[in-house]
Amino acid sequence: MTRRFVPRMTGRRVGAPAPSPEITAYAHRRRMALARADRSCCCPARPVVMAIMPMTSAQGEPIELFLCGHHYRRSRAKLAEIGAVVFDGEGLPMPADPWPAEVGAVA
Repeated sequence: MTRRFVPRMTGRRVGAPAPSPEITAYAHRRRMALARADRSCCCPARPVVMAIMPMTSAQGEPIELFLCGHHYRRSRAKLAEIGAVVFDGEGLPMPADPWPAEVGAVA
């Protein structure tokens, strides 16, 4: 099965939130862990995105979730609501809605 659940783009993704430089550096360092992961945090499928949860003052390291395509699509609205920053396998921030309306759908 292909890992291309997420639309491929180059450079900074249009519509993506601007994460802090610290979170961006952290995601860049951890992108290889995402690429090497055999399974997601939520199921046995391979992960395609890394969600970094918002930090609190009591946390030492960011909390990351490796999500498969299905669980990311199902939870992306809640992740955006709580302020999580989501990165793809290349370490680029994901836009709020990477899957536009389906072809032929009425907007």
